[in-house]
Amino acid sequence: MSDPKPSPQEIYEERNEFGLENSVEMLADIIDTEKDNNKRKEAVKFLGGISNSNPQLKNECFTIIENVLVSEEKINLKCEAAKALGNLKIDKALKPLNWILEQKIDSVDLKLAALKATAKIKFEEPQINLFIKELDSRYNPVRDYVKNHLIGIKPEILIESLLTFLKNEDISNEHKSEIIKLIGYELSSINMAFQDIDYIKVKYPELVSKLISNKSSLLDEITRTLREEDFELLNSAVSILKLLSPEINKDVIKLLLSGDFIVRKNAITLTGKLKLKDAVDTLIPGLGLILKKISYKYLIHI
Repeated sequence: MSDPKPSPQEIYEERNEFGLENSVEMLADIIDTEKDNNKRKEAVKFLGGISNSNPQLKNECFTIIENVLVSEEKINLKCEAAKALGNLKIDKALKPLNWILEQKIDSVDLKLAALKATAKIKFEEPQINLFIKELDSRYNPVRDYVKNHLIGIKPEILIESLLTFLKNEDISNEHKSEIIKLIGYELSSINMAFQDIDYIKVKYPELVSKLISNKSSLLDEITRTLREEDFELLNSAVSILKLLSPEINKDVIKLLLSGDFIVRKNAITLTGKLKLKDAVDTLIPGLGLILKKISYKYLIHI
């Protein structure tokens, strides 16, 4: 015996015949009472697109969909609810989406659905910072998505946001590395397009000024997080510092005499990559300190 009730798709396609208010009620009833999860999922999907021309109905649909996102246990329904909120495109949908992202989510699909919905609704400073926060995600697809979305915004906006976030003392070194990589990638992308590092200084003077004003904190984080085996990080660090040359050169050379072995070692690596000839007189004593430390390291095992 066939089901006498119309399917969610039929309700959506014939919404004008049923009436918009009745259509919303019918879809809501399917979400609340239907045992078939595929039908419930379809009902959530079509509820997200049925009310675009009616603000009052849009608010009603929002309430129903928000409840699914927050209270439903099945991940596929929560994902569909996140997508539906993105299709509603109302600012108050950002709150439940942010709430979902703040939870310890074990589903990469739900994480991505919430991020994509957020970006569809609004992508200003709070959302940019939210995406930068997810650069440290344990999920590769999430990191790739937020990175690709971030590089789509204006370079000066992105780099200023990244520089601000980099000063956060609570983030991990791995997170800082991802931020440095993205700054370097953005700068390299501009250079690649125009084959001239001076182009950035002419086209984006405010961006360069912002980088120069943050050169101390940038260099500090680079020399503390740099790992030679991480070629992407190394290349990004060099791209950043080349743009800041010659203003950064003396600062790099000073670090050759740092009391921190890791910082000193990384400063030597950067000196070579940047080809800082003025560093030779400082570099030789610095190498002596490193050789002495390395010698002691091996002597204690003899």
